[in-house]
Amino acid sequence: MSNFSLKLFSNTEVIPCPINVYFVLDTSESVSLLELPPGDVVELIKLFTWEFALRLTDGAYRDAVHLSWTMGGLHFSDTNQVFSKIASRDGFLQAIIPITYIGRSTHVDCALDNMTKEIQSHHQHHPPGKPMHFVVVVTDGMENGYLCGGMKRAAERAKDLGYQLFAVGISSVRKNKEGLRQIASSPVAMYNGNLVAVNLASRTVSRTTIDRIVQTMCARHKCVEIDGAPGPKGAKGRKGDIGRPGRPGPQGPQGDDGPKGMRGEVGFKGSKGPVGFKGDKGHCGPPGLRGPLGEQGFPGDKGSTGDPGDEGPQGDVGAPGPKGKCGSPGEPGERGPPGGPGSPVSIENVCGCQEMWKGERGPEGPGSNDCDIMSYIREICGCCDCKKNCGALDIVFVIDSSESVGLTNFTLEKQFIFHTISRLGSLEPDPYSKNGVRVGVVQFSHLGTFEAIRLDDPNIDSLCSLRKAVKDLQWIAGGTWIPSALEFTYDTVIRQGRRAWARVAVVVITDGLYDRMDKPHSRLWSLCNDPGVEVLALGVSDSFNGMPCNFTLQNITCSLPQRIMSFSRYTDLLADEFTKEVESVLCPDPVTVCPDLPCQPEMVVAPCADRPVELVFLVDGSERVGEENFDRVRIFVETVTRKVRLASSHDDTTRVRLAVIQYGGHLEYQMISSFTHDRADLARRLKTMRYLDSSSNVTSAISFATDHCSGHPHPTRPGAELSFVFVTDGVTATQGLQEALVLVRKLQVVPVVVAMGNDVDKDVVLQLALKDRYAVFKGPDYKHLSNPDFLQRFIQWVC
Repeated sequence: MSNFSLKLFSNTEVIPCPINVYFVLDTSESVSLLELPPGDVVELIKLFTWEFALRLTDGAYRDAVHLSWTMGGLHFSDTNQVFSKIASRDGFLQAIIPITYIGRSTHVDCALDNMTKEIQSHHQHHPPGKPMHFVVVVTDGMENGYLCGGMKRAAERAKDLGYQLFAVGISSVRKNKEGLRQIASSPVAMYNGNLVAVNLASRTVSRTTIDRIVQTMCARHKCVEIDGAPGPKGAKGRKGDIGRPGRPGPQGPQGDDGPKGMRGEVGFKGSKGPVGFKGDKGHCGPPGLRGPLGEQGFPGDKGSTGDPGDEGPQGDVGAPGPKGKCGSPGEPGERGPPGGPGSPVSIENVCGCQEMWKGERGPEGPGSNDCDIMSYIREICGCCDCKKNCGALDIVFVIDSSESVGLTNFTLEKQFIFHTISRLGSLEPDPYSKNGVRVGVVQFSHLGTFEAIRLDDPNIDSLCSLRKAVKDLQWIAGGTWIPSALEFTYDTVIRQGRRAWARVAVVVITDGLYDRMDKPHSRLWSLCNDPGVEVLALGVSDSFNGMPCNFTLQNITCSLPQRIMSFSRYTDLLADEFTKEVESVLCPDPVTVCPDLPCQPEMVVAPCADRPVELVFLVDGSERVGEENFDRVRIFVETVTRKVRLASSHDDTTRVRLAVIQYGGHLEYQMISSFTHDRADLARRLKTMRYLDSSSNVTSAISFATDHCSGHPHPTRPGAELSFVFVTDGVTATQGLQEALVLVRKLQVVPVVVAMGNDVDKDVVLQLALKDRYAVFKGPDYKHLSNPDFLQRFIQWVC
């Protein structure tokens, strides 16, 4: 060891100990989307790396070694980007700043292999010295496939080369513990042991983790393991008296190892150096967190013909009006004895509906006639409408289920399928029929995750069974393999399941950005080799607000740009004008067939779809509202309960359940109703709702609502969409609001804000809507809540 000693003082020998630290940072979709806005967590990881590097200062350690540090790093997703070659700290710090997230699938194995190659390549070009290598891998431990042999195998290869790997989770919120354990060196408790880089609650880096790792690296370095004073010369096995060490003489036979010295307290000798760098030109500061984008103003609502005036006093009972057109009813007879319980009424017997009317109560009284009955049946199931006949048509929806889509947008993709099919008439129950519409669905992420609802599936025999099958599709949250998904769609769904005499239309929903690992790219044309297949590509910006890749969309649509439609957000898929446009493409020449019914009353609002929705109204009961406007809100909520399709029972896994909460000041709220399907009970509770006439604290209301939705005795139904409807002008206490909204995002709540009046706090309203301007329903005053157009738009949105 004397060859590596450095004489600093006359009687002191200090051993130079080079240490190299290599950082492997995960900037994939699962990390970038961990918190909104997308990429904020990556900025925190960069700050973690920056502060870590600042701690690695050269200096004496335990009076015997001199530690010197080099460092390098890469960040990864489905590809690897080396942001810093192995170099001194100054250059490494400057290289951290430009890092931007890649935001696709997670391939830790390839990143670890690339790290190994970078370290080996560095020492081929810089042979002097043999530094010890520590690797700090910051990831959530997720793994999308095994492109480079798998994460465990890649980690073992690095460990075999003597590298010591620390596995640092992103945060305590989302991490794959088993994956992190596979990365970490042994003992796992030291090299993993709940190490996290970020504290999401405070949005800070974990300095505790940095301290633990730095102390471990210093203590585990081979230079620290210093033997005791050498024994005297002599035959091997004999132990002489310990003499005073002198100048080294000729090397003699190896003596027994002396006992190791006791491990001292870990730490650097000397005073603490400054954090920054001195000099004429200062270094750039640590990367800051990305600030929120500025928001545009609210889009103005379409002007109406005017609001109705206030309701006048009740007049005297007028003379009976003329008889209606549906026939002259006879004189009512005496009321007969009550009948026994009846069997469920099959609407199919009335107008061909494929559902059973089981718990709804129809109109009653002497004034009921055929028109009343038919109107009520239409309101219950909408089965007596005129139907469109599109001929023999096979439609296949290909929907993106990757991480960049997000759970809320994936739900909107499925809802788009329901909206589109409901406009094309009933589903043909026979998969071999020569007429009617059959539907297939493919959801995709990375290779091996594709799922299909086949065109020829005999179990898909109604819109109800199709809705259930689509609803059961779960968000995959992996990589994006578009070429392979299109090839799978044609081979598995179209070629094997299409009807030979049917026209085939494929609707692909994606942002067009796919993993570079998915080769060959020619498979993008998989749907173009069959002249009987028409392709429509709907390009939607991803959760990172990245614009759709037009090059990919053009290949998908066989170089037919007129078949490409691009959008900035997934909510645009549900707009009425757009669904009409898609309908005209899929069914350009429909034949309309109407049933022969005694009357054809109009519906004001279409019924909700059968997907499960938990609708929570949070009603502002502050003094700003006023009792008269509060009564208008009460009527609005009651009207909504009558228009939406409520669940048939507490255990029904479809349709809507409602809860109503009125809130005032801090910890001041009323649970008017927990989640319920009982329309009559909810109406009674709304009528007895007492106006609080208090201050306003929406943060407290959110905390109460989130606790209620996740607790007993009425938690949300599994798989149901949870929607908060804030009825407020946004003028409220905002302390703690951002923290409360973080929980709203984690619960995947879909927010809606009903903001009435001209004195609205737009900033707060947009925050409550999670920056989605389309989820804000404005009106000039509270009278607007009774406007039929406003009511229809609101119900279509929440349904």
